Amino acid sequence: MLLTSVVQGFMYRLFPGLKVVSSHQFRVTRNSDLYVDDEEVTDLKAALQDELVQRHFGDAVRIEVSAACPEPLKQRLRDEFKLEPADLYPVEGPVNLVRLQQVIELVDRADLKFSAFQPAWPKGVSANRNQLFDSIREGDLLLHHPYESFEPVQRFLSSAANDPDVVAIKQTVYRTGADSVLMDSLIEAARRGKEVTVVLTQCLDRPGSHRSTLCRKPGRRRSRLDYSWCLRLKTWRERVVRKHSGLVGNWSFFRT
Repeated sequence: MLLTSVVQGFMYRLFPGLKVVSSHQFRVTRNSDLYVDDEEVTDLKAALQDELVQRHFGDAVRIEVSAACPEPLKQRLRDEFKLEPADLYPVEGPVNLVRLQQVIELVDRADLKFSAFQPAWPKGVSANRNQLFDSIREGDLLLHHPYESFEPVQRFLSSAANDPDVVAIKQTVYRTGADSVLMDSLIEAARRGKEVTVVLTQCLDRPGSHRSTLCRKPGRRRSRLDYSWCLRLKTWRERVVRKHSGLVGNWSFFRT
């Protein structure tokens, strides 16, 4: 049973002494754009954190209402949120179906669930960690995520962090969590004396406190953290500067 059903079943407790005629669910979608001028702001991280406080008060752009809701109530909701009739969507059943995803985790019935997807190991990429750079040297590699494993990318960075021939790593980080294998590899690289530069993109993904935690980890002598303002095109690059046969070359990974 959803929480909304419980609330509706005990409406008389919430409004004692009043007669509950009807109750209907509605859900408001708000504009969550962050209005920060990256050319004027000196501390982008602090500015974004201030903007996040106001994110829950953005202008309404859509409202979903139970289909059984009377028209006068729908009109009242449109007026309150300053929306047009086309912005109201009647819904049959629960308004927020996302909550039903929790039910999947609560039911211990493997026969009712799809098998977990296992991404394939990319062709042309050696499964041997020590031969990864050799695979890249033979030619460009194309990885199709999530259908192909992301493990080669993680190995690419972990190998670079531990490779004595690597002198620098320049990494774009997006949608990282508090416990990140990629960030651990970058920190390990800095510990080993390599030059590490990280661009942390926060603008389009919800920047959470875990990213601030990553930023506050003990500073490294040769590490640097920057923030990017990602507007429309989502393209990231990881670059490893590595010595080979007496020469210094760039080993890059692009993703979009």
